[in-house]
Amino acid sequence: MNLILFPLFTGGYDGLNRLNDFIKFDFGADDLSFDVSESTLLSDLKSFVDNEAMSDVTLIVEGEAVFAHKLMLTRCPYFHAMFMGEMMESSQSTIHIEEVNSFFYTRHLEFIFQLTLLHYIF
Repeated sequence: MNLILFPLFTGGYDGLNRLNDFIKFDFGADDLSFDVSESTLLSDLKSFVDNEAMSDVTLIVEGEAVFAHKLMLTRCPYFHAMFMGEMMESSQSTIHIEEVNSFFYTRHLEFIFQLTLLHYIF
């Protein structure tokens, strides 16, 4: 039997007892396979676009509110400059975007949000 103990560093001392901070793995087992569920990360990120829940910025495009998240938007150089620089929009929670179609702008935001993940995968 191939047993290896790995420290987890979650134990410690509670004032009276030493707490167990090791976990035992059995690498001698015949079947080490396991099921991994399909990732929902891309669809989860896409669901943040135009979703008021936990949104920290509202973009007004063609008079319509589009809810977004500054953290995700800063992946785009345009928004990075807007929110991280000295522009007045960096301190605003509502920003008017001029001369852009709202449908295509929302698709653009979906692309930015999903590109964030794809950038780190590849």
